[in-house]
Amino acid sequence: MSNEIIAAIDHLCDKLGIAIDWTSETITPMLQEFVDRYTRYLLAYNVFWLVTCIVLMAASCVTLRITFKAVENKKEWAYSSHFREVTSLAQCLWWFSILIAAICFIASLAITNNIIKCCTAPELLVLQDLKYLLG
Repeated sequence: MSNEIIAAIDHLCDKLGIAIDWTSETITPMLQEFVDRYTRYLLAYNVFWLVTCIVLMAASCVTLRITFKAVENKKEWAYSSHFREVTSLAQCLWWFSILIAAICFIASLAITNNIIKCCTAPELLVLQDLKYLLG
């Protein structure tokens, strides 16, 4: 794996006009430190977004519950007694809450996958990002 990272960094350095002496004894610890720091960054970034998704899913569930209770109790904003039907506001809240919860659930699956990669094989994520930067 480290040879692939070195090849990607060499390619990036060639584009920037930088020459790296890979025989130097200082480059290996520097690369290892870079991978460690970048992995911690990716882990913190993904944990932040996972927590955000969980909070949004919880808020969506609470909104759904409040709206359902309001319709059951025939609150004026959620149920029209004149037309005997659920108001468009309540329907919009239902659909919006379901949509947000579904998006957050799918995103949390992808984020969890990245967190697992950060913990088990951080070089894969570093290599993936380097390949993305190289085009």
